[in-house]
Amino acid sequence: MEESSVIVFPSNVKGIVTAPAGKSMMQRVLLLALLHDGKTYISNPGKSDDDMNMARIVESLGAVIDKNSDTWIVTGAGKLKHVDSVNCGESGLALRMTVPVLALGNNEVMVNGSGTLKNRKHQFPTDVFSQLNISLTQSENGLPLFVKGPIKPCDVTIRANESSQYLTGLLFALGASIKEKTTINIVDPVSLPYIELTIQMMRDFGYECECSKRDVIILSPPKDPPKDIVIHIEGDWSGGSFLILAGALSGDLTIWGLYEHSIQADRRILEVLRQTETDFSFEKEKLIIYKNEQIKPFHFDATDCPDLFPALSVLASYAIGKSTIKGVHRLYNKESNRALAIVENLASIGVQICIHDDEMIIEGAGKVSGGVVQSFNDHRIMMAMACAALRAESSIEISNPMCINKSYPNFFTHLRNLGAKFHSTTNLFSS
Repeated sequence: MEESSVIVFPSNVKGIVTAPAGKSMMQRVLLLALLHDGKTYISNPGKSDDDMNMARIVESLGAVIDKNSDTWIVTGAGKLKHVDSVNCGESGLALRMTVPVLALGNNEVMVNGSGTLKNRKHQFPTDVFSQLNISLTQSENGLPLFVKGPIKPCDVTIRANESSQYLTGLLFALGASIKEKTTINIVDPVSLPYIELTIQMMRDFGYECECSKRDVIILSPPKDPPKDIVIHIEGDWSGGSFLILAGALSGDLTIWGLYEHSIQADRRILEVLRQTETDFSFEKEKLIIYKNEQIKPFHFDATDCPDLFPALSVLASYAIGKSTIKGVHRLYNKESNRALAIVENLASIGVQICIHDDEMIIEGAGKVSGGVVQSFNDHRIMMAMACAALRAESSIEISNPMCINKSYPNFFTHLRNLGAKFHSTTNLFSS
């Protein structure tokens, strides 16, 4: 069967668009709602493939979700329903958060995934798990794996230099099982904003979370948790970064749903906009981004916000001069080898790019040529290349555009409504 593709033509974009719902927030809320003994009302729910997959997981574990309106109502189980297996689809976040939570039960559960998730490395903190009476058995290829509890809480020290997502799942499991104050010491944490997001959301659900330092979290049993919880899912700065990129390259855009003072890690793209002298402004919860005709080069450390790499690498390609983006080591275990994907694609459309140690170095010439690139079945690579085409010298053809459904199913619908022109061999528009 011939692989699908999309051809994106140079286009001017302009108008108003709403950022997709925050995937990191949505998946955390669903898992917390499962463990909550009561109802959770979720406004602006996310409906990407990853979000819907997490919804299926929590339903299989005992939650009941009413999805019949703009506000989802989740009736939590308060505890886990007995299951023999769970499938996390292609979501690494779902896998890393769910595995420790499954240890709240006392039966062995097989955890599997599909697609790109089966090709990724999954390095759970097994030393910490063993201290907590969590048994984890992984197959040679990583998935499927088998987890068994019941978890027995105690003070632990966890190394979080690979990902904050393992820590998030562990905090959820400990919060739901502790009977007394418990201390979690964190060594070499990365993606601190995501840890802060986890703590904020646990507090929304009544958990007692104390942060005496950036690397110490103290959990206490919840005191009189609320029965009903109302959560609004912010717009996603990760998905929104591509709308910001489209505006900076190709036209003035108003983007609803991005909170100026959000703690989401990818909000730091604003620092890059300032360096590139791209004009923007905020009005309540909308960001107005203005086209930048002369993009300045920039230097940025993306170690704590690696999802910005695809958008920032394209922005750097249109600058005049050398830009550097630090944190390349965070790219190798994503939906693709994202460092390789960025370098191959940008080089194929005439960009001078290389990796030295932990830095991506891009010699921007103020323009890129057209050509043929690969999505590498990676939603963020796909969206970055589509935005790159908006200001290119000629069209760019990109393989497998439907991989956007993982995080932003309305991406091409939104681009079309803003004036972008493209042709595809498949239906790109979500219903």
